[in-house]
Amino acid sequence: MRKWIQSYLVFTTGLWRIVVFLLLPVVCVTMQMLLGSVDFTMSSCVIAVVGMLVEVVMDNWSFGGLATKNGNQLEYLKSSARGRKVMQGALFVSEVRQFLWSVGIFLLCGIISWCRGGSEIVCGERVPFYLAMIFLEYFFIQLALTITRFFDGLWISMGVSYIAFFLMMGGIYLIVRNTALMIALLLTLCAAISVIGVKTVMGRMEESYYDKAD
Repeated sequence: MRKWIQSYLVFTTGLWRIVVFLLLPVVCVTMQMLLGSVDFTMSSCVIAVVGMLVEVVMDNWSFGGLATKNGNQLEYLKSSARGRKVMQGALFVSEVRQFLWSVGIFLLCGIISWCRGGSEIVCGERVPFYLAMIFLEYFFIQLALTITRFFDGLWISMGVSYIAFFLMMGGIYLIVRNTALMIALLLTLCAAISVIGVKTVMGRMEESYYDKAD
């Protein structure tokens, strides 16, 4: 696992680490403090959407264009006997990190809400909604990245993230209407897109060994 984490960090830049590991949590916590006392649902939705947008756009500085046709991002890995394992491990750690990061941010925001008098989180009333929002955010992050990694360019990442934003609005509406059903549905979708996201990039890598992708 340690080697996988090291493989993952190789793909990240200094700017990426500052934005994702520092600025994103600070922004989400700040929004919770500003909006949480006004409307809990609104603050949760904003946090999920912002998290998705940042993750998709910042992926352009880590795995962006990784599976691009005629791209050369995989050439160095292909020269190593461990290239496939390094790539697969990095993609797996990326998915785990994104999910745990969402859980951590929402948990922190829940604690802040409780400290400011939000007793619902203690009684468990908000937990299903938090859980559904975590799954929704994670699903759209993985769905968007599965698409953007086949293209090269920041504008593609931004365009896909905007489309995902509007689709998330529909998902949030459905969560409000039936939280339990959406949790079950999103759990299935998250598991499926996690597998698809890794397999599509690894499939592109396998094809590139035999020039099938060109």
